[in-house]
Amino acid sequence: MFYQKKQRSKLAPRAGIRRLSQGTLSAAILAKAILWACVLLYLGNMVMLFVTQREVFRDADFASFYLASRVVIEHSAGDLYDLKVQKAVQERMGTFSFKPYIHPPFEAFLFLPFGYLTYEKALWSWFGLNFTSLLLLPSLSQFLIPRLLPSQNSIILGAIISFYPFYICLLTGQDSILLLWLLSLAFILLRKGSDLFAGLLLGVCFIKPQVALLLVMPLLVKWRTRCLSGIAICLGIGLLASTFWIGPGWVGTYAGLLRGVGTHAIQVSPSQDTILQAANDTSATAQELARSSLKQIPQWMHNWVGQLAALGIHNVHGFSGAAALAVVALILSLLIWKPGWDVKDSLFGLRLATTVLLSAMASLHLYLHDFAMIFLALLLCYEYLLTQKTPNPFVLPLQLLIGLSPFVWIFQTVQVSQYSLKITVLWTSLLLLTLLLILLKNRPSQSQSV
Repeated sequence: MFYQKKQRSKLAPRAGIRRLSQGTLSAAILAKAILWACVLLYLGNMVMLFVTQREVFRDADFASFYLASRVVIEHSAGDLYDLKVQKAVQERMGTFSFKPYIHPPFEAFLFLPFGYLTYEKALWSWFGLNFTSLLLLPSLSQFLIPRLLPSQNSIILGAIISFYPFYICLLTGQDSILLLWLLSLAFILLRKGSDLFAGLLLGVCFIKPQVALLLVMPLLVKWRTRCLSGIAICLGIGLLASTFWIGPGWVGTYAGLLRGVGTHAIQVSPSQDTILQAANDTSATAQELARSSLKQIPQWMHNWVGQLAALGIHNVHGFSGAAALAVVALILSLLIWKPGWDVKDSLFGLRLATTVLLSAMASLHLYLHDFAMIFLALLLCYEYLLTQKTPNPFVLPLQLLIGLSPFVWIFQTVQVSQYSLKITVLWTSLLLLTLLLILLKNRPSQSQSV
C-alpha cells in the first residue's frame, strides 16, 4: 500500500506535465490550423484572380518592359523614350494596350532578352521567374534569419502565400519581387561586412529610384564609404552604358518625362482614348505626351502621398511634397541610426526594417505591388521577436501588427464620409511607429548581441 501511494506521488507531477504539454500542443495545432485556413483562402483567391482576370493578366504592366525591348530591337536604342515610336510598335503588335516605358534606361537591359520572344511566351516566362523566386524565399529566409528552425519554414511559407502584394506582382508582371530579392541579398552582405558588394546590389535597386534614394539615406547619414562606393560604381556603369547605348540626349528626354509624370498629377484616371490621342498627335513633344498620358493618380497610391491626397490635400505629388517627405525621412533616419552602425547589434536588423518601411511610406509614389519590399521588413521583425528575451511593452503590439498582415489587404480602403482611409497606409505607419518606439526604448547599452 505504501508502495502504491509512493508510486502515485511520483506519477502525479508527470501527469501534470503531460496535461500541460498536451495543452501547449493543442494551442500550436490551433494556431497552425488558423494559419493554413488563411493560406487556403489566399490560394483560392489566387485561382479566382487568374481565372476571372485573364484579360488583366494579358494586358499586364509587363507590357511596358516588353515594349521597351521591342523598340530597341526593331528600331534603335536612341528611340527608347520616343513615345511616338513606342506607340507605333505597340500598334503594330496589337496584343496589349499602350503602356509607355518610363523606367531608367539600364532596366531595359534586364528585359532585352524577353524581346526576342513572342509576347505570350515573354509574359509567361517572366511570370515563371517571379513565381520561382517566391518559392525560393523560404530558403533565402534561412540566411536572413540565422535562428530560424527548419520547422518554422512553414510559417514563412504561409506568410508568403498570404501576402497579397505578391499576387498583384504576379498578376501585373511588375518588377517589385526583383527589388525584394536585391534588398534581401544586400542586407545579408551588409550583415557579413561585405559593404562594397552590398553597395553594388543597392545600385541596381535604382530601377525604382523613388524608393532607392530613401533607402541609401542611412548610408549617407553614417557615411559608409565602401557601400556608397559600390552604389556609385554600379550607377556609374549603368549611366555610362546607357549613354553609349542610347546616346547623351536621353538624359534631357528622360528628365522631361519624369517632370511630366511627377509634377502634373491629376485627380482622375486618364482614359485609354486620351493616351492614344496624345500619342497620335504628331505636333506634340515628348513632354506634352507625358503630361497628357503619363500622369500619376495620387489617390491610387499606398503611401503618405496617397493618403494625404485621399484626404483632400492637393499638390502633395510634386516637388514641394517630395522635398517635405525627404526632410521627414532624413530626420527619422537620423533618429533610427543615431546609436551607430553595428552589424552585431541585435537591433541592426530592426533598424533596417524601419528604414525599409520609412522608404516605402515617404516615397513620391508607391502602388500596391511595391509593397513586396515590405516583406523583408516583416521577416526582420520576426527575427527580432525570435531573439527577444527581455520584457518589452511594445512586443505585443508588434506581434499583433504582424499577425494582422494577411487581413490588411482584404480591406485596402475604407470610405469615411467623403474621405478615404487607406488601411494599408495606416497599418504600415503603425508598424513603423512601433519599431521606432522599440528602438527608442532599447538604448545601445541595453542592446544584446546576437
